[in-house]
Amino acid sequence: MDIDDLVKKAHENAKDKGFHDKRMEVGTMIALIHSELSEALEAHRAGLQLDYFRMIGLSGYLLDLESEEYFKTHLKETFEMELADAVIRIADMCGLLDIDLESCIRAKMKYNASRPRLHGKLY
Repeated sequence: MDIDDLVKKAHENAKDKGFHDKRMEVGTMIALIHSELSEALEAHRAGLQLDYFRMIGLSGYLLDLESEEYFKTHLKETFEMELADAVIRIADMCGLLDIDLESCIRAKMKYNASRPRLHGKLY
């Protein structure tokens, strides 16, 4: 799946699930993205990461060999899944606002490649 597909699929799913039945302010959407990143931080602090056995289960889930219950029990609140939630929310927002995220990422990465080490900052 490329970034454009991700944006379309994330936004369509959010619409289908009722997340856009009422108008949502950009600030609210950003706060929800931030909340997913905070959940990722807490998962990382708690050591909830995809280890080898969970990765095997993830592969099985994606191939429909594992159940939704497996996802809820072993994958749902891991660091990696919380990061995925943040990306999905960003993609949904870009779909709503008609932002060409892929082009923006390419442009920003091109610009960043021309910048000095640490972009001239201490960290």
